[in-house]
Amino acid sequence: MGAVLDSLLQYETVKIVQVKSKKVGLTFRLIQLAIVLYVIGYAIIIEKGYQLKQPVAGVVTTKVKGVSYPSDVDDPVYRRVFDVADYVTPAQQESSFFVMTNVVITPEQSPGVCPEDPEMIDVLCDCDTKECEGQCPPDTEVFLGNGVRTGNCVTSAVNASQKVCEIRAWCPVEVDVLPTEKALLRDAKHYTVFIKNTIEFSQFNFQKRNIFDDINNEDYLKKCRYDPKDELNKFCPIFTLGEIVNDAGEDFDAMAYDGGIIGIFIDWNCNLDLSERECKPVYSFKRLDDPAAKISAGYNFRHASFFREDGVQKRTLYKSTGIRFDVIVRGEAGRFDIKPLVLNIAAGLALLAVATVVCDFLILFLHSKKDFFREQKYQAVIVEEEDGEKKGYGTMEDTKE
Repeated sequence: MGAVLDSLLQYETVKIVQVKSKKVGLTFRLIQLAIVLYVIGYAIIIEKGYQLKQPVAGVVTTKVKGVSYPSDVDDPVYRRVFDVADYVTPAQQESSFFVMTNVVITPEQSPGVCPEDPEMIDVLCDCDTKECEGQCPPDTEVFLGNGVRTGNCVTSAVNASQKVCEIRAWCPVEVDVLPTEKALLRDAKHYTVFIKNTIEFSQFNFQKRNIFDDINNEDYLKKCRYDPKDELNKFCPIFTLGEIVNDAGEDFDAMAYDGGIIGIFIDWNCNLDLSERECKPVYSFKRLDDPAAKISAGYNFRHASFFREDGVQKRTLYKSTGIRFDVIVRGEAGRFDIKPLVLNIAAGLALLAVATVVCDFLILFLHSKKDFFREQKYQAVIVEEEDGEKKGYGTMEDTKE
């Protein structure tokens, strides 16, 4: 109990020991210099530690233009003009747009019964009679197929030598075969997209568009095309789809056949201590999906247009393959503020203590005279008291004697 009480009632104070060693002194100053250079050179100057920062907030709208006419196909379903209303589906998305480059069209579908696609799972049958409930159990859904079995086994509409289960579905069912060996709308590489981006740094009451107000020529947007090598056109907000894909390091024709996803990055990194005119966007492009995927590579989806004909509900089914472009706005702005500057300086001063810790470790644990240094650094002073009167005092070593 007495030892615990003595431990609780003891007091520690700092003892200053000057170590006259050139090696230790040089190490101490070099560490201090490194910390000062880090704080001033990197944390404050390079990282602009004297600025208050805010991430960018922005909105994006897009408008695609271009037409295609696939003259190398004979089927009138595909041999027609495709304009923006055909290949941009849906018409508007949030910070994104899809351009169809390949398609399988199944026209004039209506609700009814018809043979299932023989490529589906568990639909082949070999019944001689019409009723084949064992192989085509009625009212059961075809796994990953187009409808529900009726219980009948009928001749395939695709291959007359095969028999398949009959289904209730939108008929005729889709035959998932692309019309050409190349992308149907491979001319989409010449389409253009107009990207309008408005950003804001509310903390600094700053707002700007990627369309600069100081461009007075009204015809500029009608003629300009984005070119990263041109001082003026590298800020043009109109892009050619083929150039976007090429700048992302991809081949447009190959990507147009199977589809994929491209990221359009707009970076706003603005130093608002300079002129606001210097706050300008930087564009970059990257493919976001995995082109080397062995299963389910590319990008496609199905959609339909519905209509009535002679009182019958009908639809045209589209399996659209294409490229989805995601517009991603990134960046931050900074402006001078005394608070972050003071915080960085205070953190730097605190880091200077690291030099003392390192040098203490060297002389107390690694130096050849570490025992001597320990005796000099640590000293226990004992004050003896009796009846409230001071009887004597000395070091720990003195009392041992």
